[in-house]
Amino acid sequence: MTLPLNNSYLQIDRLFNKLQNEVWIKEILSSSSARFIPICDDHFLINNKTKKAAVFSNEDIKKLKGKISSIVLLGKVKSKVYFSIVLKKKPIDSNHSLLSLRKVIGLIPEQESLLLAYAGALNIWINNNRFCGKCGSKTKLKELGHRIICTNNNCLYEQFPRIDPAIICLITYKNKCLLVRQSSWPDKRYALVAGFVEPAESLEDAVKREVKEETGLELKKITYFGSQPWPFPSSIMLAFTAEAENDKIEIDNNELSDAKWMSRKEIMAELNSNKLLPPTNYSVAFKLLEDWFNKNSRYNLKEILELLRKEKGK
Repeated sequence: MTLPLNNSYLQIDRLFNKLQNEVWIKEILSSSSARFIPICDDHFLINNKTKKAAVFSNEDIKKLKGKISSIVLLGKVKSKVYFSIVLKKKPIDSNHSLLSLRKVIGLIPEQESLLLAYAGALNIWINNNRFCGKCGSKTKLKELGHRIICTNNNCLYEQFPRIDPAIICLITYKNKCLLVRQSSWPDKRYALVAGFVEPAESLEDAVKREVKEETGLELKKITYFGSQPWPFPSSIMLAFTAEAENDKIEIDNNELSDAKWMSRKEIMAELNSNKLLPPTNYSVAFKLLEDWFNKNSRYNLKEILELLRKEKGK
């Protein structure tokens, strides 16, 4: 299960041309095509049996009168128009659990992941902007959660949803790729060099800078691979591949706890001996690693991981 690379498998009509149409808003909110995704304390309601995200109809919403603090438009998918709703307190329901977005994305069907990622990112943006960044006054939501405006008539500063661009890069040298580890990650987890793009910096320069800062490596042949929404909390990952000029690593201990060159056989050996956890399978980091691992090779990373998973389950 993955978040979409290049938004390829779930198209959301975000209906931005409807945000100021109050007549349409009133009609759609009460229509049979409206669907509502509940959020409570930045967590999503998940059905314990189906492992799907709870989605409410208007009939369900009527039972929650007075328990909803905000409604945000997400958009139209096929014939349904989706909204997120923030609940003031957790529903008492033994059939559902509240899970964080990161845990949700690892559980739910692929077709739901982008929609919930969108809902989660907007929810965090709204929570982080309850007060005006210019004058400190309270703010209020407009346009079904897609514009925030200061309530101070002498200010009226407006804010719109923003994302933070970040780069991630798979680096190779001869027949090996570079895997890195941060001390805050789960035990044995290794992934790829990544970091945020700085102001007035191109994406390629960001790749060079982050890799140089964290590993001391100089790069060549930087190539764009793809992009992925990364709502932890509100980024977009811009993925690249590159070749290192040499294999001499000098890690920044403030950024990384380890970095190592690994061949395909070495990766397989460490996976088999349970010494290595690859990037999570819903991440573009995994896609980058998988693409390199499988290229010009008789090996298939997903098949190897699936075989190991089955063996451990015996």
